[in-house]
Amino acid sequence: MKIKIVLISSLALSLLIISCKKQKTDTENPIITLNGSAEDYVVYPKHYVDPGAKAKDNIDGDITNNITVINHLDYTQQNTNFDIQYQIKDAAGNNAQIQRIVKLVNPTGAYHGAQDNTSWNDSLKFFGSDSIHIKRFAGLINCNLSVIMHSDTTFTIPSQDINCGSPSALHSFSGIGTIKYSVYGAPAFLNINYTQVIGGSTTTYTLNYTKI
Repeated sequence: MKIKIVLISSLALSLLIISCKKQKTDTENPIITLNGSAEDYVVYPKHYVDPGAKAKDNIDGDITNNITVINHLDYTQQNTNFDIQYQIKDAAGNNAQIQRIVKLVNPTGAYHGAQDNTSWNDSLKFFGSDSIHIKRFAGLINCNLSVIMHSDTTFTIPSQDINCGSPSALHSFSGIGTIKYSVYGAPAFLNINYTQVIGGSTTTYTLNYTKI
C-alpha cells in the first residue's frame, strides 16, 4: 500500500512539474530599440555611421549581440531615402524588428535665394565637409563666394573681397551660417547672417537658400 502511495505521489509530482514547465513556456517577443534617431541623414559622399540598436529579452536578458542588420543604403542614389532593418530572435524563437530611415543627401545643385524682397536662382557646390562655393551670393552677378564648413550643419564666411554686381564694385563679406537637412522633402536649407562692406558703408543681412 505504501508503495502505491509513493508511486501515485511521484506521478502527481511529475505531472505538476510538467504543468509548471508548460506554463513557463516563453511566448514573449524580445524588445528591440534604436540607438539614435529613427529618421536620420548622411551628407554625400560620406558613408553613414550606424549607431545601431539594442535588444533585451524577458528570459535571455541582453541579446544585443544577436541583432541582424540589413542595410539598404545605395551610395549611387543621392537624395533618396533608404531603410536599415534590425531583426532579433530569442532562444525560444520569438522575434522582433525595427527600422531606421536614412536619407543620403547631396546638397550640391540649384538653389532659390531670398533676401528681403529680392529672390534669385543660384548654384551651390559642396566639397565634402570642407567648403561650399556659391556662384551668385546675395543675388549679385559674378559674386563667387566660398564658405568654410565646420560640421555638416555649421559654416563661416571668412572675410573676403569680391568685385561683383552690376555695375561691378568691390564688396567685402563675412558671416556665419547653418544648414538644415530634411529626411523628407527638400534636401537642404541654408540660413546665412552676414556683413557686407561697400564704399565704406557696412550693412548686415540675413538670406536663405532653399534647394530646388
